[in-house]
Amino acid sequence: LTTAPKIPNSVTSMEDTFGLCTSLTTAPTIPNGVTNMQSTFYGCTSLTAAPAIPNSVTVIANAFYGCTSLTTVPVIPSSVIDMSFAFWECTSLIEPPFIPSSVEFMVGAFGNCTSLATAPVIPSSVTDMSYTFDGCTLLKGQTITIPSSVTDPSDASGTWDNGPSWVKR
Repeated sequence: LTTAPKIPNSVTSMEDTFGLCTSLTTAPTIPNGVTNMQSTFYGCTSLTAAPAIPNSVTVIANAFYGCTSLTTVPVIPSSVIDMSFAFWECTSLIEPPFIPSSVEFMVGAFGNCTSLATAPVIPSSVTDMSYTFDGCTLLKGQTITIPSSVTDPSDASGTWDNGPSWVKR
């Protein structure tokens, strides 16, 4: 599968839809009624651009996990609450998306994104960001401000030698 088929407008969950389609290069348009994109493109190693995420989506956890060719990411809509592991191991990703204030869970969101050159601003709505930047070697030496809403930032970069340093506000 190199190009995904058109997704019917009646679809509300795309969980695991294209998981491990390693030859997928073109993503379909995601219908407006979709609320769950968990693991939708998990392991699609040939995907270079992510599709737009509709305003109805609340979960993008693991959505692009392991998409090693992904260079551009979509706008994260203000409906998204959970983006845990959303971009884990997107090793070609250079810039992160803007994180809206609706997001609460960012566990491992950008872990092992070895080309990530800048970190996003973390909104005060986030409560869990364990391993968010684990293995992001280009962020080493940078200081990232995390909101006081984060209950335990100690694992935010996984092993401290592998990621950025933190300032809690």
